[in-house]
Amino acid sequence: MNDFHLYFGYFDVVIFLILVVLNIVIRKFPNSSSCIFPIIFSILFGFLLPSVSMFIEIKLHSQPGDDAFNMLYTYLRFPLYWIFGFLQFIIIYLRTKD
Repeated sequence: MNDFHLYFGYFDVVIFLILVVLNIVIRKFPNSSSCIFPIIFSILFGFLLPSVSMFIEIKLHSQPGDDAFNMLYTYLRFPLYWIFGFLQFIIIYLRTKD
């Protein structure tokens, strides 16, 4: 269970549960040919969500006397969100494909 909390914080679990529920509830995503959706999606999963997750994790678990290497694992949030964003993008692509 400690390994689970190494990779996933409370914010991450909430975001992934929201994604799972949205994927179950929304059977068919609207087909959009504009480029605004991929741009927003890339910003969201590429930078915004991992940054928020990293800052929340640092606020929850940092101590005043810690050095910077104790929280170095928080940078693993970025590849984790990139992987889940890519998987979500594939799910949306397959559901909008006719």
